[in-house]
Amino acid sequence: MKTRYHFTVPDQKRVRMIVHTDCKNEADDQFALVHHLLTPKFIVCGIVAGHFDLGGKMYKSGRSATASLDRGRRVSEGRL
Repeated sequence: MKTRYHFTVPDQKRVRMIVHTDCKNEADDQFALVHHLLTPKFIVCGIVAGHFDLGGKMYKSGRSATASLDRGRRVSEGRL
């Protein structure tokens, strides 16, 4: 993907971060993850998948974090 505007952020102004997301739950988390990955100021050191379905209605108990992990991988690889 080619962008029209290119700018650099000085290393001392860049922010290292770990993103915690329940990426499979709602689309806003997917947009936020893409924002973090594409913003030159951020150095994403890791992505942590979180649980979102506490009642076990959508996924078997304990499987919502796995669903978030799978969706986060797809987003980070550009496979929405």
